[in-house]
Amino acid sequence: TLRSGKTEIQVLLDRTRLAEFGLTTADIGAQLRTDIAGSPVTQYRVGGTEYDITVQTQAADRDTIRKLGDLHVGSINGTAIRLSDVATLQTRRGPVTIDRLNRQRLVTVIAGLTDRPLGSVVADIQAKLKDVPIPAGYTLTLGGETEFQQDAFSDMFFALALGTLLVFMTIAAQFESVLSPLAIMVSVPLASVGVFVMLLLTRTTVNIMSLLGIVMLAGIVVNNAILLIEFTRQLRAQGLPRHEALLRAGQTRLRPILMTALVSIMGGLPVAIGIGASGAEWRRSLGIAVLGGLTTSTFLTLFVIPVVYTLLEDLVGRLRRRRVREPESPDAATEPLPAPRPQPVADASNGED
Repeated sequence: TLRSGKTEIQVLLDRTRLAEFGLTTADIGAQLRTDIAGSPVTQYRVGGTEYDITVQTQAADRDTIRKLGDLHVGSINGTAIRLSDVATLQTRRGPVTIDRLNRQRLVTVIAGLTDRPLGSVVADIQAKLKDVPIPAGYTLTLGGETEFQQDAFSDMFFALALGTLLVFMTIAAQFESVLSPLAIMVSVPLASVGVFVMLLLTRTTVNIMSLLGIVMLAGIVVNNAILLIEFTRQLRAQGLPRHEALLRAGQTRLRPILMTALVSIMGGLPVAIGIGASGAEWRRSLGIAVLGGLTTSTFLTLFVIPVVYTLLEDLVGRLRRRRVREPESPDAATEPLPAPRPQPVADASNGED
């Protein structure tokens, strides 16, 4: 936005001279506005119609820089003060408009994207700006879509953290335990693996819609782990050992897990392909993220969740045994034995104690 504007006459005031004459920049500005643009001072009424009476310097007295310098802007001791006495007049090209942000001058550099994602372009710009010397008092700020993307990403990450916490709290309340929900929540990072792999294979960028898909997956992918862990707990309550209960739960729940996962994957497949009316391409990253997350989470849950459940239970059992086993006091071996109680002595003379 910093382009060469129209030719203008700039008045550079000498503040020291202004102070000597007792003038201010506001006084000079008001006088020049009256001389050049004119100022209404009163009104003239004719037949009920009012007309403004404007005071203004004649055009012949303000058509050159020399004549502008001769304009009177004040007086001292009856002597007129000319504009050239307190200012320097120069002909320059000034901006058409002056933009400000937070009461500071703003120059905007606008660019568009062509066949490149926003993140990579911003990274290139930031790398180039490192070699640009910034004068004192100047700052560089990325705005527009970049600022919107950063704010949106922050909101999405907060929503993901809050959603994951709410899912964990809900599962913990239902199971009345913390061990099983921890094992179940491992499904969320397993889904994230599939999301980023699928985005990489399809050459899709991480954007608002793909992050929205990750937030949705936080509440979807835990269903398979819930089916597996809950049935394992039921079998163990019936007396089966943990290892056998996990194996039987995997065999029994395999079909329901695959059915629910395949239904969800097939339902999101048209969105991932981009089939639909206008705007389908914009929603495509959402379908790709959900498709990749459900695929990897479904198959990895059957193998990883039982292992995590076993490891967490072993860890908790080891900590409980260590807490129950109290260490022996080191002072017990050095504690002195109690003194022996005095025994009654028999009297040999009469046989009485």
